[in-house]
Amino acid sequence: MRSATPAQRNSAGTVPMTGWLVVNAFLRSAKFEEIYARLIRAFSLRGVRLLRKTNAELLFPSGTPIFNPPDFVLFWDKDIPLARRLENAGLRLFNSACAIEDCDDKARTAAVLEKHGVSHPKTISAPLKFETGPYRNDVFLETVAEQLKLPLIMKERTGSFGAQVHLAQTPEQMRRFLAERPQTAWLFQEYVGTSFGRDVRIQTLGGQVVAAAARFGAPGDFRSNVTAGGRMEPIKPPRVFCETALAAVRALNLDFAGVDLIYGEGEMPIVCEVNSNAHFVNLDNALGISFEEMLADHVLAETRRGKPDSN
Repeated sequence: MRSATPAQRNSAGTVPMTGWLVVNAFLRSAKFEEIYARLIRAFSLRGVRLLRKTNAELLFPSGTPIFNPPDFVLFWDKDIPLARRLENAGLRLFNSACAIEDCDDKARTAAVLEKHGVSHPKTISAPLKFETGPYRNDVFLETVAEQLKLPLIMKERTGSFGAQVHLAQTPEQMRRFLAERPQTAWLFQEYVGTSFGRDVRIQTLGGQVVAAAARFGAPGDFRSNVTAGGRMEPIKPPRVFCETALAAVRALNLDFAGVDLIYGEGEMPIVCEVNSNAHFVNLDNALGISFEEMLADHVLAETRRGKPDSN
């Protein structure tokens, strides 16, 4: 830890901790602002300054040391190159750059879950193309439809709130989705009809389940995202759901996460998505909890555990 003058020390003779809350400079909405405010307040209640920093502010050349570095970084963005630069500078990130990248790219998520034997939908990633326009030949869609069967799920490999998730009923719909977003990297997954419009969100922290809720989609919607019009109710999930969620976060090496589980055959859990920066406000409101305070306690405990005595 950096040295401090007597004037910088608090009344107990210790150096007050500071952290950075790294957010995206170009993403502004009331939903995100509420999350940031809750996080800053939670750390402030614990005597810790959590300074909001945007990715547009944190610009520094390679090999340049960071002046007055924080004790930790709560990385609430998906700017992976910046996250890696901060880690290269010796900063502890919650979550790590690798964990965020593996969650943000759903093809990477599927590959990690497959490697560790965690149940997830059968998945095929669309072939890589180098042109920015549409595929010159989409005959591969026939193979995808044959392997996964129709209807099937088409997802953009990156995205949030269910907005980039589509149910394709026919090969024509598959082609239309591809044509509408020709520069998008796509993912195809089997459609698990037994979970139509319902799933379970399990919030994990420090390798433990700290909250869970059942989610239900808007009438007629196969998705269950609350932001997309669904609703959320408290639930005590079966042990197998908790075990599956924790297996996913261990595989992805996450400090905290929101794991979305769908219902497979026999109501067995299947990991649908893992969110490295899950928007916890809806969960807080539905369950009457304060996830941001639990998160602050975890981050501070881990940070103190990893630093030498500053006295």
